[in-house]
Amino acid sequence: MFGVDKWFAEPLLGQATFHALGLVDGGSRERPWVGVDPDARPGLDDVVAVRDEQSAQLRAFLDGISDGDLDRAVEVLDAGTVPMSECMYTVFEESFEHHRYAVRDLAQLEAEPTA
Repeated sequence: MFGVDKWFAEPLLGQATFHALGLVDGGSRERPWVGVDPDARPGLDDVVAVRDEQSAQLRAFLDGISDGDLDRAVEVLDAGTVPMSECMYTVFEESFEHHRYAVRDLAQLEAEPTA
């Protein structure tokens, strides 16, 4: 959630606040991220609902841009001025890595013997 807000919703949609359920990465903890609740303890259904909403926003955005738009420079908090393509790359990379970790962790949990 945080990565999508930082690299997509804030710089490309102009969203002024971050989702309360976002987990700030270690390199960005010094900055006050408006809206993030570090004490939030959401359930799985809450996380999936936010993820679905963010995915729908991203899909709608991508449907409305052209290849040339990807070269447009945008400001990303804590990262400076980057091309829009870097924002998209980061969002996709983060999503891929989180999926990879989830698959790995679920496989480990399934392999553990039950008591």
